[in-house]
This record gives sequence, structure tokens and C-alpha cells, in this order.
Amino acid sequence: MMLTKEDLQAISELINGAVSASENRIMAYIESDVKKEIRQIADGHKQLAEKMDRMEQKIDKIQD
Repeated sequence: MMLTKEDLQAISELINGAVSASENRIMAYIESDVKKEIRQIADGHKQLAEKMDRMEQKIDKIQD
């Protein structure tokens, strides 16, 4: 049995729809989870940098 042009077009549309749905799920995951985790890492880095600055200031005072 040979597939008609219409059959191939329908298969193509189904595949494209499945790919689009997968892309949407991936983007939703990135938007909700990955960005949140990156933000948490950045906040932690900022806190550590601020703590190091305070420690450096205390060390400078002790050295003086």
C-alpha cells in the first residue's frame, strides 16, 4: 500500500504538532524551574560575595 500525498501531509502535520508540543513543554520547564534555580544560585553567590567583602573589611581593620 502506497501513501498518498495527503497521507504524507497528514503525517507531517502530526509530527510537527508533536514537536511543537514538546518544545512548549521544554520552554515551560525552563521558564518555571531552570530560571528559578539560576536565580537562587545568583542570590547565593551575591550573599557570599557580600560576606567576603565584610570579612575583608574586618581583616583590614585588624591589620591597621
